[in-house]
Formats: sequence, C-alpha cells, structure tokens
Amino acid sequence: MKTCGVALLVVVLAIMVSAEEESNKSYWLGGTDFFEEDNWFWLNKKKVLTGAPFWEPGQPDGGLKENNLIINHHGHLEDRDPSELHPFICQLK
Repeated sequence: MKTCGVALLVVVLAIMVSAEEESNKSYWLGGTDFFEEDNWFWLNKKKVLTGAPFWEPGQPDGGLKENNLIINHHGHLEDRDPSELHPFICQLK
C-alpha cells in the first residue's frame, strides 16, 4: 500500500511537471543518498523507489557529488548536486 502511495505521488508530480515542460523546470523533492551512496531516502527516512519507470534513463549517475533528488521537466527522477538550487513543490512544517 505504501508503495502505491509513492507511485501515485510520482505520477501526479510527473503530470504537474509535464504541464510545464516548455519551461524546463526541475523541482527538489526532498530525497537524498547523502548518508549512503545509491541508497535513496525521503526526508522522513522512507526508502525511495529506484529504477524504471520513475528515474530518468541512466540516473542516478552523480556518484558522491550528486545527492539531491529532483523531478525533471520530463517527469522523471534525477540526482543533482546540492549546490544547484531548485524550487520545491511542498513544504513540511
């Protein structure tokens, strides 16, 4: 059930982002592999699903340098350098 929730969230975000595809915007989602390379977690410490169909082909590819999870303008996930600032979609209190 939790997996379906995450999958649904990614689908909804992909629809939102694809509606703005011409703008080439990417959004930070609050995921990271900072603490353990290639083990992606959300800020609430739940595991991020990896692989198709969620991730952009060839991603994640940043090694130790790219630890932030973003959704790109194609609606796929990518890892990016934390120094790159991206707008966020929602905020936790």
